[in-house]
Amino acid sequence: MEESFALLDTFLNNAPIGLGFFGLDLRFIRLNDALAALHGKSRHEEVGRALHELSPRVAATVEPLLRQVLDTGEPIIGFDTALEVPPTPGQLRHWRASYYPVRTTSGKLVGVGAVVVELTAERHAQAERERLLREAHEAIQIRDDFLSIASHELRTPLTPLKLHLQLLNQRCASGQPLPPQLARKALAQVDRLSGVISDMLDSSRIQAGLLALEREPLSLQELVRDVVADFRPHCPEHPLEYAECARRLVVRGDRGRLAQVLANLLENARKYSPLKGPIRVTLAPCGAEALVSVSDCGIGIPVDQQAHLFERFFRARNAPISGFGGLGLGLYICRHLVERHGGRIWVESEPGHGSTFRFTLPVED
Repeated sequence: MEESFALLDTFLNNAPIGLGFFGLDLRFIRLNDALAALHGKSRHEEVGRALHELSPRVAATVEPLLRQVLDTGEPIIGFDTALEVPPTPGQLRHWRASYYPVRTTSGKLVGVGAVVVELTAERHAQAERERLLREAHEAIQIRDDFLSIASHELRTPLTPLKLHLQLLNQRCASGQPLPPQLARKALAQVDRLSGVISDMLDSSRIQAGLLALEREPLSLQELVRDVVADFRPHCPEHPLEYAECARRLVVRGDRGRLAQVLANLLENARKYSPLKGPIRVTLAPCGAEALVSVSDCGIGIPVDQQAHLFERFFRARNAPISGFGGLGLGLYICRHLVERHGGRIWVESEPGHGSTFRFTLPVED
């Protein structure tokens, strides 16, 4: 008997999985350290004790299964469960357990044998694989959506541009006078095409961490004033108002990139205000920062979409379908540029009542 127990203990204690035997009273007769470790004990501490004395939370799941094996005499194989165990509180660990009736050679039922295999690492690896697969599918979908939208956005200005150039070519060939509006319309389409390509390049540089800024002290009043003046001829249908503060506000930044941020916000206000309502730009001090706001009386933005507005490729679902295309990159680029200057950007909007985009920049002493 001593040799048999020695062989059994050697087998149990060197097994890489949890092994144990319960008597008819559901107390441990024998177990290995791998199983005892689940309860934060050693095997010597657990022999002769019931599971509910060692770990009530584990016992609530396991003891009914042990009783079922004793009552039916049938094994329970491959029972998967997830539990918190005393050695790792707050951490959900995964197990696969099998419970077998233990019988003597005469067939008498004397207890239950337990085989417990931990699957936590495998489940985490599986979850990670699923996450990576899901992200890969999402990336492929984003790529396909982007290619579809980009193809449309690049093709849209090319059609009228080609038409205007053909008309100019015909008039040149026939010696007819060249209407200046044809050239202006063609140049407008070239500007639109250049804007789409610039946004694509800027987005790529941002993703690669290669978008460089040339910082210098500059007057924010002058910058805003110049951008508003340059934009005014492009929106004759909208009254464009500018409220400038008296205090001189100097920031350190890239003049061209900050002008790009404001121009983008103005263009959005123009595009999404179909009723030709006023666009108002304000510049004001806000503690140690300057606050720039662009307000419109347009269609507004649904509340559930405002948090995603500055994400790459995102466009609000209520944006007009025709005449107001876009890659969903403008606000994404604006957010990056503002944050690179140490500021923040956000939107305040109510559907049907317009939007106000605001951004801050730290002011130099």
